[in-house]
Amino acid sequence: MAHTRLIAYLVGVLIFTTSNASWTSQFVQADLRLAAGAYHVCALTDTGKVFCWGRNDSGQLGNGTFVDSKIPTEVVGLATRAQGISAGPAHTCALLIDGSVACWGSNLGNAFGTVPGENFQKPVLAWAGGNFRASSIDAGEFATCVVLISGQSSCWGDNTFGRFGVDIPSGHPISASGWTTPTRQVVVGPAHACGLSNTNEVTCAGRAGRIGFSTDTNVIAPSSYHYPTKIPGLSAKFSSISAGNFHSCGVTSDGAVFCWGEDFLGTLGASPIVSRGVIKVGGLPSRIAKVSAGYDKNCALDVMGQIYCWGGGFATTSGRTTLPPVIPPAKITRSEHTAIAVATGDVHACAILSDESVICWGDNAYGQLGNDSLTASGSNPVRVFGLSLAAEQVLAECPQMFRSAQAGEERVEQRDRPRLGPLVAPAVAPTQVGRVLTGQALDEHL
Repeated sequence: MAHTRLIAYLVGVLIFTTSNASWTSQFVQADLRLAAGAYHVCALTDTGKVFCWGRNDSGQLGNGTFVDSKIPTEVVGLATRAQGISAGPAHTCALLIDGSVACWGSNLGNAFGTVPGENFQKPVLAWAGGNFRASSIDAGEFATCVVLISGQSSCWGDNTFGRFGVDIPSGHPISASGWTTPTRQVVVGPAHACGLSNTNEVTCAGRAGRIGFSTDTNVIAPSSYHYPTKIPGLSAKFSSISAGNFHSCGVTSDGAVFCWGEDFLGTLGASPIVSRGVIKVGGLPSRIAKVSAGYDKNCALDVMGQIYCWGGGFATTSGRTTLPPVIPPAKITRSEHTAIAVATGDVHACAILSDESVICWGDNAYGQLGNDSLTASGSNPVRVFGLSLAAEQVLAECPQMFRSAQAGEERVEQRDRPRLGPLVAPAVAPTQVGRVLTGQALDEHL
């Protein structure tokens, strides 16, 4: 069945790419199911449950403790099913099916809006939804942003450098009124943010150096208000964007990748490395579906499900180390399964594969690879343990039994594995000219 699913998936990709209008929509939706923070990762199952692993000093795993976990643990206390997730360095948020937003972990800078308190071990309501339902979410350092079904956007948290696009103090949720409405996407980094309009144009606000200008001051209007601005050299039409620590990257409508901001350890993909600017990343396949920007590295996913990464290298020994830049992008060698989503953290990255398993690679000092180990893997992916419902129960009761099942009793895994593949439809479904089926939907179709 796995091979049948893979063939059908690839056929779906070919059908889906016959039009430039929305040929990356499948990958954008899949991306809502995987999120990487600084040292933790979360994944979303098709039943709307969220599982997290890695560092938990601020409660960013949402499991009711502050204890790190080398295996996935379930987020407890979500009011209803989740339809999307996003992770900041030390907090995580879930977009729920009713359009509300719940967050857990570090609330420094009022990253949860008006919620009082510093660290939360379990989800708390950060956005009520109601008549202002959210359709997308992005969590950044000390901040969270949402796009509403109306196309308006709202951000809350630390507004240092005016990254929300308005000159309003930090804290409570504010309308990010500077972004073009309707807005498709808002992504937020530590000192900048970028928005993608419904006309596929990108504008950014915050520290000038981090949004591609040659200087490193704030972008300030004559009235002294911070505001989103077009970036010189970034005139292409984009299908999706992602904010990293010092930079941002985006995929154009024809599948090229541009990165802009500060070129820390080669994050812009320039050779030789530049100080800052706007760079079209070379050395990638002709059609990229999605890019994920991290702290000092980025990973991209092409339409055939292959992963390529560049910037800072992936550690082969646990503990944060500075490695020589990887330029041009290097292909991540995996199993025979193609990838449908990728997420890049500070020192690691993860992907969802077409067989609905999850793999991770890189540093593993806090167990963020999710393989019941603290051993780093470099650029060699390892499989995350515990992403089947039965396996999660076994892990909670008897980790050794689970390892035994992993080693030889595949029938247990095949019988009870819940799918990671498509969730409930988002509040506003992207326009599609084709449909890529994965998981249960594909099984039913076949």
